[in-house]
Amino acid sequence: MSCIVHVVSPIYYSVLIVLVFSEQVFPALDIMRVALRNSKVNEYFCNIKEGPEFLQHLVKYLDTDQPVTNQMLALRCIANLSCQKNGEDLLLVNSESLVPLIVSICKHDNKNVQIGASTVLMNIAVLLKRGDDVESKSQLLSALNTAAQDVVDTEAKFRLCVAIGTLIWKDDNSLAIAQSLEVSKPINRWSLSKELPKLQACALCLLKLL
Repeated sequence: MSCIVHVVSPIYYSVLIVLVFSEQVFPALDIMRVALRNSKVNEYFCNIKEGPEFLQHLVKYLDTDQPVTNQMLALRCIANLSCQKNGEDLLLVNSESLVPLIVSICKHDNKNVQIGASTVLMNIAVLLKRGDDVESKSQLLSALNTAAQDVVDTEAKFRLCVAIGTLIWKDDNSLAIAQSLEVSKPINRWSLSKELPKLQACALCLLKLL
């Protein structure tokens, strides 16, 4: 175990240097995307001390002036934060500021970016489902409803559908909020789509709940 920590430490600093100073960040983000699934790496990057700064570095690669590859990989890194406990906590603590940013990215015309953004929202929905933070759930449902108007990729739509379903399942408060937001409108459109069978199936199940 100590051997792993010694290996992670130099990687941490070298990757951060690349993320901060290099214009060629694609390889670093790609390595990080996979590495964050490891419990030790995740803990090192996402702990209370280092986590906020690390997330800030990832978020800056979501800017519209960034190459699409950087945006896509940064989203995948953020999505993979939830693979381990420290990353889950980091996502939850920063969800209020992160969610609006991710929703704005759903308008992107690249399908992989749309899928990455919807995956982050879906993962946050799963995390919020475990708790009783009504305000955060309400914020996310509103954000999901907005994102649902913008995404065009069918896989991204499916992940948003899963996120909405996750929040409203056996949760009367979230269900009432979803109904007041009229999230059934995009869900109804998706239920008629035959492009992706799992999207249509998920949408039909949601309509029964709504």
